[in-house]
Amino acid sequence: MKVTGISEFEHALSLNILETCRMARADGTAAMSMACLQQCVPSPSALLPGAPRGANAQYYYAQLFAAVARRICKGYFKITEGGGA
Repeated sequence: MKVTGISEFEHALSLNILETCRMARADGTAAMSMACLQQCVPSPSALLPGAPRGANAQYYYAQLFAAVARRICKGYFKITEGGGA
């Protein structure tokens, strides 16, 4: 699937984040910390083009996740600062 401007991995991650936010909103959750959200969202396949690879893959995934989550959830689902429960 070709999406203009973002990689396939980023697109799949966006869909997973959006679906998780929708499920949380349906359960009455209006906000969640970034750490909790990252634990709830299933990670797309590491074989997709654009997936972080190498020794620092976890760090790059966390940075990509935060950027995508802030972009997607803006105005729909509040992401709070702070740690998880």
